[in-house]
Amino acid sequence: MTTTKSMYIILFLLIAIVLLLNVCSCRQNEDATSGALIPQNTPMLDTIPADEETLNLIYGKWRVEKLLDGGKKFATPEEWPKIINDEIVVQRDLFSSKGLANYAIYQYEIQNPKYIITLITYNADDFYRIWKIDLPIIGRNDVVKFIQVATGTASADNLYNTCNVSMFAVGGDKLLLLIDAVCYELIKE
Repeated sequence: MTTTKSMYIILFLLIAIVLLLNVCSCRQNEDATSGALIPQNTPMLDTIPADEETLNLIYGKWRVEKLLDGGKKFATPEEWPKIINDEIVVQRDLFSSKGLANYAIYQYEIQNPKYIITLITYNADDFYRIWKIDLPIIGRNDVVKFIQVATGTASADNLYNTCNVSMFAVGGDKLLLLIDAVCYELIKE
């Protein structure tokens, strides 16, 4: 009887130690402002201005290099937007997609745009879970920031008026274009 009792005590102590270690590791990930527990590398959904590192990546003249994924919207590749070799310009004081010559519906020219990040994923698995797009260009541990181009300032509830041209900053060194549920790789000129 004493060995059974001892085994239960040891099992109870092991469970208590494991639980204590989990609580301690979660406490290291507390949000300093709210005290809420935040698991490490959890996708971030918010509306924040693009950081300097991201802005340095996206600024420039970009050429649409190749189609990466056609999404589920279009039945055949013939229906995908034909914008290979077209251009977009991303600058601090100007966003222009007028260079998307074969896709007039997505041609914008925005003076003094706001580049906002509305979603960050911290690995390829999370990116796939959220977007349902499997892009081999995204490495297993790449941080991917979903960037929207906005006009003006945010409303009281932190909402922006955005255009329908969006981008993914991938791993700090690649930029992808997302239009009409189709992803393209961009090359800086």
